[in-house]
Amino acid sequence: MSKELFSIDESVGYAIYRTGKALKFELRRSFRLAGIDMTSEQWALLCRLWEREGRSQKELAECSFKDTANITRMIDVLEGRGIVYREKDKHDRRTYRIFLTDEGRKLKDQLMPIYISESERGFSCLTEQEQQDLLSMLNRLYAHVNELRDKR
Repeated sequence: MSKELFSIDESVGYAIYRTGKALKFELRRSFRLAGIDMTSEQWALLCRLWEREGRSQKELAECSFKDTANITRMIDVLEGRGIVYREKDKHDRRTYRIFLTDEGRKLKDQLMPIYISESERGFSCLTEQEQQDLLSMLNRLYAHVNELRDKR
């Protein structure tokens, strides 16, 4: 790709970024329309806790692809809203484990149908096979980029 012919609108990386932003915006809008104040980042964090409670803030940062400062702020907000709570790690008093409150567990039943509906709506222009192919390609690209980073 030459510098003279480059167009950001024809960049695959930019298309992925732009699409991700649009999907996040629509998910947030759907949560708001349902009367739930929840960002897509908070949603992703809750998904990780629904998978397994008791993760450390560091673990949550790693599996959510956020820095620990961002995760700390998100946990502060969710804790203030009574959705999660921190508990000191029994083996490392410098570490806090994050757990869901009953309210945080109940949110799954409210948020999951909204996410599924928004996901179906957003991806309805693609067949099931195209969605599976896209996911496979994105996962392969992600692994490749990580391999390149690790070789540096």
